[in-house]
Order: sequence, then structure tokens, then C-alpha cells
Amino acid sequence: MLDIAKLSNEITQKGLTVNMLADSIGVNKSTLYRKLNKGGDKFLLWEIESIIKILGLSKEKAVEIFLT
Repeated sequence: MLDIAKLSNEITQKGLTVNMLADSIGVNKSTLYRKLNKGGDKFLLWEIESIIKILGLSKEKAVEIFLT
């Protein structure tokens, strides 16, 4: 399950907002908010890969956030 607090922290540290992240990965901001509010279990693989790339997450940090 997704660690939303850690993901939110990474988004903030990169100077982004959820809206900006949604635009960057090419999804509707409402869709991204809905997926986050449901614990992230509905994220598609390409969305996760895009988030990891945009946030510049290490493999270890990505595992902490997306596979905890």
C-alpha cells in the first residue's frame, strides 16, 4: 500500500503540488486526488513509474513509498 505521507513529503520537497504532479504525469488532478485518497491501490504501473521519474526517487525511496 502507498505511504501517502512520504509521497506528499517528496512532492513538497521537490517544490511541487499534487496538481502540478498530475499535470506532469498526464492525468486529471481529480483522478490523482481520488487515487491518493483511496490509498494508492489503483495506480497504474506507468503512473508510478512517471511519479518516480518526476520526483527523482531512488529505488530505495520508491520501495519505501509504493511498497510498504
